[in-house]
Amino acid sequence: MAGPGYTYPVPNAKLHEALKLEKHIEGGYYAVTHVSAQTFPVSSLETTEGREPEQVIRPKTNDRRLLGTTIYYLLDPASPRGYFHINASTTMHFHHAGRARYTLIRPSKTGGAPEVSYATVGDNLEAGEVRQLLVEGGVWKCSEIPPEDLASLGEEGLTAEELESRRERIGCLISELVFPGFEWEDHAFMTVPDLHGVFKNATSPDDWKKLVDYVRPDTR
Repeated sequence: MAGPGYTYPVPNAKLHEALKLEKHIEGGYYAVTHVSAQTFPVSSLETTEGREPEQVIRPKTNDRRLLGTTIYYLLDPASPRGYFHINASTTMHFHHAGRARYTLIRPSKTGGAPEVSYATVGDNLEAGEVRQLLVEGGVWKCSEIPPEDLASLGEEGLTAEELESRRERIGCLISELVFPGFEWEDHAFMTVPDLHGVFKNATSPDDWKKLVDYVRPDTR
């Protein structure tokens, strides 16, 4: 086993230092890089017509919204997973280095089975990896370093120095652009009842159990 096999030019320790990353409540690490100075009136947003309840922007604090916000976001072996959450705003993900696998759950608009899809953000386009990933508001999302990448850390025969070097070159660095700009009031973590409820009318109702590990532990 020779590691994940992708280019990872800057080690994780340098990324943490240079980008001034902080722990993210969703898992992983982040740094806010831009908050738009431009705002627009909430009245210009779509409201309930044609939208699911979890997609509706309902600001509690003012009647204007930021045009957009951007962050760096990093997963590394010390924090390899971003747990399921939902946002009313749309998020575009831009790949910089490494690889991460996303699980997306789109609740049924008719009360039926949810649509579950997967995408890998990375630079191996021939393998179907993508450099950009758009996730619309109202979609449950989680991300992780692929298990096969982390498994390379368990390779027998690695010296302590080789293991540490490999840990520094496994992960995924992206940028996220959220529009309208991110607000915590638009955000929610998934709970186990949420997950169970989304799958209650699925063809295989127990499918939700396969995803419990992606629910943040303190909300289970």
